[in-house]
Order: sequence, then C-alpha cells, then structure tokens
Amino acid sequence: MATVQSISGITLSVSPAYEAAATKEAVCPVSGISGHRVRQVTLGNHIPVEHWRWVWDEGFHFCPASDCPVVYFNNAQRVYFTKAEVRTRVGIKETTAPIPVCYCMNVTAERIQEEIQVKRCCDSLEDIKEYTKARTGKLCHVSNPAGKCCGKHVTAVVEKALTHLGDKRLEEQAREICCQIPED
Repeated sequence: MATVQSISGITLSVSPAYEAAATKEAVCPVSGISGHRVRQVTLGNHIPVEHWRWVWDEGFHFCPASDCPVVYFNNAQRVYFTKAEVRTRVGIKETTAPIPVCYCMNVTAERIQEEIQVKRCCDSLEDIKEYTKARTGKLCHVSNPAGKCCGKHVTAVVEKALTHLGDKRLEEQAREICCQIPED
C-alpha cells in the first residue's frame, strides 16, 4: 500500500480513490476526496511559524473529510499537514469539545447547542446569529482553517440541536453541563 508523509514525518496510507483519480492535484491522498484551494493568508494563519516557508508555495488545498487527519495538502510539493500539525482546532475534524464552528466570532457547537437546548432562546438560524453572532464575521478567509464562510457548518449544528430538542435525556444532560459553567 502506498503512503505519504506529513510535514513532521507521520506516515499516512494513501486512499485507493486517490490512486484511481485521473487528476490528483486537488484530491487528498488520504481521504480520496477533492479539496478546495486555500489562500496563502489562510495557511499562514493556521500552520506553525517554523513551516511558514511553505506558505509561499501555490497549490495548497483543504481536505473537507471529517474523518481524515489531513488538513492541508499540496500534492505537487508532496507537503501534508495533519490536525496535529496545525495551530488551530479544525471544527469539522473534531469530535470532542470545544468544537469551533464560527471562527470569526469564536462560537462553538456547544454554545449553539446550549442556546437552543438549554436556554431555549433560539429556534432558528436567525436567532443563533442574533444571540451568538455566528455567521456575522468578515474574516472567514483568514480565521477559518477551511478559508471560507462557516455558514454550512453553523446551519448543520443548528439543525442537529433542533432535532434533539425533544430528547429529554439529552436535554437533562445539557442542563447539568450548563449548570457547571461559570457565569463570568
């Protein structure tokens, strides 16, 4: 099986989907899914300073696969950054709290869930925007590791929280957790 190495030497298995791809430039070698280009300013904001020399290379892409450890890849240069090798928690790749959703306004999935399920002050995306300011920032291309607006992810978290609203067990757990959060 073919492998690639991350920037710090982590060995990653190459996906059969990548190997079968006709054009590989924008395909993550680990997930086999097409990524989108990221700007140099995005890359520079999220990779460690010691790797900034790579910022000037064109051709970096963001891997959107939630279960893939690769965040940024440049197949032409064979440079790969994993979750462990970037400075920012990548919300769509995280499974434990805090899970960032809106980077510009520092809003987490847990905050959105609290507003909907515990405080019960929100029941729509518009309410979430008003109470948390999620999706109101202007620096998504810099602050979000994906280099684009968080809208799709905020909407998904809102919809998930709303579907769980009727789950009494989940609601009780959320209330218990909420009571442990300091008011300051």
